[in-house]
Amino acid sequence: MSLLGSGAWLRRLPAGSVLRDNCRWLSVGSPTVVSATEALEGDEGPSPKELVLAGLASCTSMTVRIYADNMFRRGAKGWESGRLDRVLVHAEEITRPGAHVPDCLEVRIALEGDLTAEQRRRLAAAAERCPVKRMLTGGLAGGVASALVEPPSRA
Repeated sequence: MSLLGSGAWLRRLPAGSVLRDNCRWLSVGSPTVVSATEALEGDEGPSPKELVLAGLASCTSMTVRIYADNMFRRGAKGWESGRLDRVLVHAEEITRPGAHVPDCLEVRIALEGDLTAEQRRRLAAAAERCPVKRMLTGGLAGGVASALVEPPSRA
């Protein structure tokens, strides 16, 4: 279970909701999510920045969970006992007043379960290998390329 911070909850709109022009439908599997600009009244959905924070928190939680499950399942040295019950992750942006781009992103991880200090240290190190974090901190060799394309046909 992940706690996604800074308002980064993805939520469904009630049936019959009216959306303003500056809202965007995002279809990434199910359910469909609505993204809205931060200045929008009515809080129709998470802002694009909040979606990034949600992705970072979610990926961090999954990375830690997969690492722990693998170590316990294999019975790796130092992992013969103990358990990880929950991983709680809070991600938020640290932004100066008036700035639009965050100075940094802060990720806080809480581990619940019967874990040794060494297991906790190794899980914290595993969190540093989260693919979304690596992408956000310069892990894209080719940068980000944008291109104008024809819209898909509405068949």
